[in-house]
Amino acid sequence: MEVFDTLITALSNDKLDHTPSNFHILVAEDNDINAHVAEQYLKSMGYKVSRVRDGQQAIDLCSDPNNQYDAILMDINMPKVDGYEATKVLREKLRLTIPIIALTANAFEEDIKKSLAIGMNKHLVKPFDKEDLQLVLRSLLAENETTN
Repeated sequence: MEVFDTLITALSNDKLDHTPSNFHILVAEDNDINAHVAEQYLKSMGYKVSRVRDGQQAIDLCSDPNNQYDAILMDINMPKVDGYEATKVLREKLRLTIPIIALTANAFEEDIKKSLAIGMNKHLVKPFDKEDLQLVLRSLLAENETTN
């Protein structure tokens, strides 16, 4: 636990030009309970949050240049267009480079490899806790800031 606390402290002192309130996170999740948990975690960390219920809605929102997101939490199993297909479109057709984090109950090594191979940056297994989400977001957003 000391290592985790040290990481959180170190990441809290990073040199980001933005505070969490300047970041807008899109949550693509069809399950109301899971979406609510993710939204509450994100809001309590200071992020601005938008939510969609399927991959097609995520694609549609991200296609609109008026909508700018800094990261996407993407459920894998959603109706219409699943998280894998949505990520493929976001990466290949829309050329988005923002972090996309897989949210899924699938925790096998092949599931993680598939998420990363399709273009997702991280793979969070549900149920995830606030600290894990915070650590992943801070790391990816800091990394994205330095590469863009």
